[in-house]
Amino acid sequence: MSREKMQAAAKILREVAAGTSPVPWKASGNHLDGPKGAVAIAYQCFADARWMMLVDSGLAEPLANWLEDAADTWRQQVRESDGKHEECGGRVNDDDPDRCWCFEYPSAAAQHILDRAGRAEPAPV
Repeated sequence: MSREKMQAAAKILREVAAGTSPVPWKASGNHLDGPKGAVAIAYQCFADARWMMLVDSGLAEPLANWLEDAADTWRQQVRESDGKHEECGGRVNDDDPDRCWCFEYPSAAAQHILDRAGRAEPAPV
């Protein structure tokens, strides 16, 4: 994982959220409704509609900020030369026996967003 992936995921969140229906969304059975009417119907189970309600586009900005904060911390505290994280002493390389786990959660979230957006690597800036 890299800080560039976290930054790319933050950008995707903002771009996709900007094009969604207005929030807040409310789940009613298997229907998801917004202020202007129906947003989606969850055909598999009612919990799908409730899940979409919880992660509506209102979550994009705080999640994008969290990813960018983690990327900024990476930039400030991880040496580019060897990937050593000054805060914990570990290395951000996935296969390093002295691995740093400080960025595990934002890295996993960023990778999930990039995968779901169909981007294995961040787009060039």
